Amino acid sequence: MARKKTGPRPEPPRLTVLADAGLGPFAAVTTAGPPSMPAPVEADAGAAAEWTRMVGLMTDNGTLSPADSGVLMDYCLDYSLIARCEAKLRREGLTVKNPDSGAIKAHPLLAVVGAAKVRLLRSAGLLGATPVDRGRAKQVEGAKSKGGKLAKYL
Repeated sequence: MARKKTGPRPEPPRLTVLADAGLGPFAAVTTAGPPSMPAPVEADAGAAAEWTRMVGLMTDNGTLSPADSGVLMDYCLDYSLIARCEAKLRREGLTVKNPDSGAIKAHPLLAVVGAAKVRLLRSAGLLGATPVDRGRAKQVEGAKSKGGKLAKYL
């Protein structure tokens, strides 16, 4: 059976960048400043403290934009969840005993901590907060690095 010719490949669509004159595609980012703390983070003291710490580090480094708020929120909530679960595991131990059969099994919070750590590392990578991703993180156009706390590790 002969191959059917489909003709030349179509041209990809043109992208139009909507931005203020001279500021490029990150115009909204450079003028908006750091994102405000979302309500779920505000309600959790551990997550709020981590939000404040990460916003400070990323602002000093010039890698924070308002577009990062969702990923940063997930990162902070997972960070707080891990801390709370690990504190409970220290109190209760890593195993639990089934009251009916007497069988000993791993504490259910170990699975919660494991899943939260996977999400935390994924979020940290997206934010440029891991050693590997730190070198890949680009400064937001127009942001000035203050050579802050994170700069000494770059």
